[in-house]
Amino acid sequence: MSFSNDQKEQLSVNAVTTYIVRSEYMVPSIPVGDKAPSYDGHITLYKHQNSKKKDMVGNIPVQVKGTTNKKILQKKEFPVKLIDLKNYYEGQGVIYFVVYIYANAATKIFYRDLTRLELKDILRNPKGNKQEVTIDFIEIDEDVDDFRQILVNFNYHRDFQTKYALDIDPTDIEYENLVFKWVGKRNDPVDFIQKNGVISYIKKGELYIPYKRFEANELQLKEVSQKELCVKSKKF
Repeated sequence: MSFSNDQKEQLSVNAVTTYIVRSEYMVPSIPVGDKAPSYDGHITLYKHQNSKKKDMVGNIPVQVKGTTNKKILQKKEFPVKLIDLKNYYEGQGVIYFVVYIYANAATKIFYRDLTRLELKDILRNPKGNKQEVTIDFIEIDEDVDDFRQILVNFNYHRDFQTKYALDIDPTDIEYENLVFKWVGKRNDPVDFIQKNGVISYIKKGELYIPYKRFEANELQLKEVSQKELCVKSKKF
């Protein structure tokens, strides 16, 4: 069965919304037929389950794309317009969803949490043509609470990844001042980085200069008197 563009949009937005509402800490606002440039809406994060205004943490901007192209299934890649990536950088990042739509209208969701730091790297070394950049995506976690931690950390890093900080060249600063920042679960604070990696900063005075995102396979945790984080055998 083939789907029109309107049908793809409806199915993909429905899939993301249905997934998000499984959490009592998130409220999606992703209208179908939205004509705003680059963005499709947002997801509101809350500290507690009652979704009261006083417990609001922040609005996370999102983009949702539906596709029947099997490349997203086979290679977990999807092309994103260069102008959109530039807009996301100017707007403090985005959570980008790609929803694969099967012939029977079933769906599979992929995502990418594009922080300003990662957008800077993508725009500096684009993989694709002059109008589009091919980006790697991640299949969304079945556990919506684990995905909520992705959004919590995305929101947390927006405060540190200012354009001013990103304009500073981190290669001229001492590596010993490397700092890892993330928001973990209370009962297991390192579970998040073991699954998703961690974003690092170089501390210069009171300023945190975004350095790079270390993937989970680049990290090593050692149990000593406390948990220590190592990158390529260098301890921090």
